[in-house]
Amino acid sequence: MLSDSGREGGLSGRAVRSSLQIREAASADIPFILEVERACSTAHWSEEQYRKSIDCVGGGPERLVLVAEIDDSLIPRTGVKNPGMLEPTQRGRDRLQSSDEIPTEVELGQGMLVAFLVARRVSEEWELENIAVSREFRRRGIGMQLLDALLALVQETKGGAVLLEVRESNMVARQLYEKSGFRETGRRKNYYADPVEDAVLYGKAIV
Repeated sequence: MLSDSGREGGLSGRAVRSSLQIREAASADIPFILEVERACSTAHWSEEQYRKSIDCVGGGPERLVLVAEIDDSLIPRTGVKNPGMLEPTQRGRDRLQSSDEIPTEVELGQGMLVAFLVARRVSEEWELENIAVSREFRRRGIGMQLLDALLALVQETKGGAVLLEVRESNMVARQLYEKSGFRETGRRKNYYADPVEDAVLYGKAIV
């Protein structure tokens, strides 16, 4: 669910943390989400699937799509090979700060999108379905901040737990989840294809 390897480049970890904003996705974000997802070893969704998840249509399960956005004015123009959409954007309200305090209303986003997360709610539990970071911005703590934002929202909505599954060999993702407090709960034998591999199940109870 997370491909977080890749070369060191772009912003420093401190610069990313200070300039990163996390907000709910809007329909205009879908081209970016598709671009990032296609470059990762994640479950590939169609444009229509993302549109239904963001617009909450079709009578399916409740879903949350978050995007991470960096202040466009702070992005260096050398050494960055098109890590997504370079143009400033104006997408959606309700941007979420990457902290425990979530504002109720903020200005429209005007930055470059560098990562996204998708989760769905089933009763009192949430399932993390996908998380991906643009190649040039990996290993900067962005995946951790997206997870923190999801956990804060689940807690605020009185969710009981967050569940996920990941390839057994994806140690970068597994280390991230474990650092965020997730614990291994089981396995699904030969769950993944190309190559065939077990899925490791993780869960975190929300207190």
